[in-house]
Amino acid sequence: MKQNKSMSIVLASKYFGSGAITFLLLMAGIPSVEANSNLNSSRSNIYRTATDSPTACTVHLLNGDDHSVSTSTQVSPQCYTGPFSVLVEPNDSNGDGWKETCIKVSYTVGTDTNIAVSTIYGLNEPSGWTFNAADSLTNNGYGGDAGTQSNDAEVQVLGDVLSIYANDYDNAPGSKISGAVFPSLHSTWIQYNIHDQYLGWTKGGYGGWVSGSSETPNPPQMLFALAGEPDATGPSNSDIYICANRVVDGGTPTPTRVGKGLRDLVIDVQQ
Repeated sequence: MKQNKSMSIVLASKYFGSGAITFLLLMAGIPSVEANSNLNSSRSNIYRTATDSPTACTVHLLNGDDHSVSTSTQVSPQCYTGPFSVLVEPNDSNGDGWKETCIKVSYTVGTDTNIAVSTIYGLNEPSGWTFNAADSLTNNGYGGDAGTQSNDAEVQVLGDVLSIYANDYDNAPGSKISGAVFPSLHSTWIQYNIHDQYLGWTKGGYGGWVSGSSETPNPPQMLFALAGEPDATGPSNSDIYICANRVVDGGTPTPTRVGKGLRDLVIDVQQ
């Protein structure tokens, strides 16, 4: 279902806290007397107000920013508990001033669980791989995973292009299901909703509002296999890997498929 502006603002309030609403109103082009005078303070409050959700894993990714949080709080404690674990600790591998990170989320099989992922971009135009959500631990962009899993559906944002790739069942590796090209991603946010065989997304902020979704019945299995579906190549699992400013398996020892421009990552598991 396509979300209208008011619905998306409600979602923003839920995940970012009421202090972020002025920022989102301004970026969406909705008049607000308070917005014009409080843009900077609203942006710097987004990271802090994201913790309004007591279960959310939040990661701040921009070095030297004006958030009034210490280095030790750039990853919230929730990222190390419950369904979350930190696969790649935030680090600036290429010295561009932007940290990269990956979070593993363990999905609860047999429940109507939704994984809500919110991404907040900075003021400058991003480049490279800024977002990656993948079904396989070895997904490395473009729907590939070196053949370790058949359930290897993948979503990436590369530059200003969102691409959704199918898994290997009845699909050639790297088959693209759908996607979107954004005119710009600076000063924007994108929220993703993920559950078994489903991905929905809504973009707000600079450049206006747009949304879309992809869903496949089971069978055929094309998207994220999070309900204990068997895997013809590797072990069955209900995990998903969510990365910011890099892909899951970006290369070692220094990842090469990285990006810059994604400022904050917020993940909440809703049951």
